Amino acid sequence: TIPAVPITYKHITEAVDLMFYNFSRAKDRMRKRGYTLSGIRKLESNYNTIAKTANPHFHLIVEGAEEAEILQKYWLEYYPSAKQDAQDITPATEGTLFEIFKYQAKQVCKTGVFVAEYLDIIYQAFQGRRTLQSFGSFRKVSVEPQDALEDLYINSQEIEPQEANIEPQIQE
Repeated sequence: TIPAVPITYKHITEAVDLMFYNFSRAKDRMRKRGYTLSGIRKLESNYNTIAKTANPHFHLIVEGAEEAEILQKYWLEYYPSAKQDAQDITPATEGTLFEIFKYQAKQVCKTGVFVAEYLDIIYQAFQGRRTLQSFGSFRKVSVEPQDALEDLYINSQEIEPQEANIEPQIQE
């Protein structure tokens, strides 16, 4: 994560552009030192209605604990005002993929408030960007169409049409 930015299109897009650039810098730096950084990167943001800020951040699944620690070290060098305890490294578990796929922007802030205008700004700033990206040797796996069909089970239920019980409102 990075320090929060004002919740404007300009501030979020500039922050995200810099995040992508710094991630690429860190990955390249690691490669030059003999490390291979592989995994999945997910761009997300939440927002704070009181401070009127957004918090764009990455969730990463990285192959290798040492690689994750080196990446964290470089990230904190690029963002010295970021809080180190906000850069959480934990071993992946069964629920880790759920964390990666659940959202691009939290619909409700920590105080339980929903602000459509803030979400709209975040989604506009994310438009046209890859919010989910593999990197390194972590690549898409091809599945033959027939294999996919064998694993696909569809349950359907016929739904009976229902009559609407709405009286037209006539204004005089």
